Amino acid sequence: MRRSNGFTLGRRVALLGVLAAGLPAAQACGPLVAGLSPYGRLLYRDAQGREVGIDADVIQALAEHSGCTLDSQVISRNGVAAGMARGSVALSPSTIASAERAALGELWPYARSPMVVLLPRDQAQRWPQREAFDRDPTLRLVTVRGHRHGEDLDAWVQALRAQGRTTEVGDVPAALRALRTGRAQAFISVAVAVGPDMDDLAAMDWDRSGGVVGHLWVGHHVPEAERERLRLALQAMLADGTVDRIFQRHLGATLARRTRLGRSARGA
Repeated sequence: MRRSNGFTLGRRVALLGVLAAGLPAAQACGPLVAGLSPYGRLLYRDAQGREVGIDADVIQALAEHSGCTLDSQVISRNGVAAGMARGSVALSPSTIASAERAALGELWPYARSPMVVLLPRDQAQRWPQREAFDRDPTLRLVTVRGHRHGEDLDAWVQALRAQGRTTEVGDVPAALRALRTGRAQAFISVAVAVGPDMDDLAAMDWDRSGGVVGHLWVGHHVPEAERERLRLALQAMLADGTVDRIFQRHLGATLARRTRLGRSARGA
């Protein structure tokens, strides 16, 4: 199994379903590297050792709708940004927009998610509000290098960092280990990523900005014709219900409804 800043998914998604997106079948597209990062229900390893989850399904559906060969690789979020900068990573799902990311590629919205702050469940009652957490200078927030959390929570991270109260790690599994071993007492997560393996953690609604929008991030270095092919494929996935079905399969109908974008946000 090849490695690229992490473990590869061990598969290349085939060219399928080109006509479903109304795209020309004869035109070659790819191979393009899709960078996916382990993160709860977005991407995790199942009992058979396969990397599965919402992001894996989105990339597979994108390949089927676009006819592009997409080589899915598990890469840290910081590694994805570095790969975008040097042209080795072409696209990445579940990306929160930022000026730095927009400078490297286009950002196409396809889902939204509330943001939550995860605390050890047996201690959560000690800090029912964010203000209670802020008042205790011994408490620390663990963050993942390269992650964004939306305007409100990013400002909170900066405030805690200025007080020397943050611990930075390389990926989400490391952040969860820090939380469970007591090196930190809080971690910010997109709500859609919180799964059954996090039952020991309490999800606190401390975000004051209404959540974030997840984008497909496609590098400027990807040829224009291939970018357009991917963009049309994503639009088709939103229009035909593919994106909805992926979220319903992993989240259930109630939470999946909260991931839907309004028509204006979709760019339709």
